Amino acid sequence: MFHRGISSVVAFAALASLAHADFKREPLADPGQECNMYDSEGWLTIFDGTAATAEKYWWISNSSHGDGGHWWVAEDPASVTAGKLKAGQKVLWSDQNPGGNGGLLYTMRKYKDVDFRVTYFPGWENDGGIFLRSNGKGQAWQVMLDYQPGGTMGGIWPEGLNGPSQDYYSLASETKVDARLAKWNMADWPKIWDADGYNFMQTRVINNPGLITAFMGDSLHPITNYQTTAQSVITETGYIGLQIHAGTGDWKGGPNKYSKMQVRELEPGTQKPICKPTVAIGAQQAKSGKSLQLTWQSGGAGNLMVTGAVASAFRLSLCDLHGRAIATRSGLSGPVSESFAGLEKGVYFVELATAAGVSTFKAVRF
Repeated sequence: MFHRGISSVVAFAALASLAHADFKREPLADPGQECNMYDSEGWLTIFDGTAATAEKYWWISNSSHGDGGHWWVAEDPASVTAGKLKAGQKVLWSDQNPGGNGGLLYTMRKYKDVDFRVTYFPGWENDGGIFLRSNGKGQAWQVMLDYQPGGTMGGIWPEGLNGPSQDYYSLASETKVDARLAKWNMADWPKIWDADGYNFMQTRVINNPGLITAFMGDSLHPITNYQTTAQSVITETGYIGLQIHAGTGDWKGGPNKYSKMQVRELEPGTQKPICKPTVAIGAQQAKSGKSLQLTWQSGGAGNLMVTGAVASAFRLSLCDLHGRAIATRSGLSGPVSESFAGLEKGVYFVELATAAGVSTFKAVRF
């Protein structure tokens, strides 16, 4: 849960004038598919904690719920202190400042069949959502992020459309849920949901009429599987959006925060990534810095080998998608040969700190 202290209030006041500084107010520049920037599993990062990605991939709409809401990019010191984020990492913040003012943050690009995943930390008692195939006017299929008593995370709401809503559970508290038509064991909620940190959700929309699926934490915990109807189709392609619900009664908690967002465009009918992986399985990559030369090699059984040479004493860290160190090694100048075992399939970051500074590189474990 986010607790707003006196220092936080001062910080928010100072940032209020930057509410829209990192975002345009209309979709002026579709960045395209950018296949050369996709990772080994076909994912493109459209927010990584930098203002540059905010400006390039997102715009604010005042089509519904207010004049757009309050969005800004800044550090999250409380999460760093709690060990949830890496020092210096920035995240996307959102709230209603001034109170009751909502809105939508949309992608610059429209998508048809697409996966979208987000790592986020909502404020308890807030009403938000992920909009899929939105026409930019506030009409969309909403994956609900209603983080409040009686709310649901991952249910479906036809925003401005015809059709029924769907949710499989309701929140009794941040750490407890009440079952309705459970798709997974309700007792697993504390295992897949961190009430005091950042959480992961992946959504997918395919076909027309659209089939919407979502899971929380991992694929073992599906949240919804929703089939839209021909009568409720608004558009074959549309924006992905993040919502701040208008009204003081729908936003009683602290800000919502997003640390990372990615998309993966899919081929209609096959659900295969349109942009093929840019790194082949088992491929080696080399990166050079001021005083280092590293090569990493993915192997079987969850192993990642990092080799190279440095010109001074070093600290080598393997970090997850949140920037949190999974393992740290240190040594003197000379050859580097470190193996990290027991890794799950996914993307990791190798951070190497020397007297010349810190260098961070993306590594892939297949």
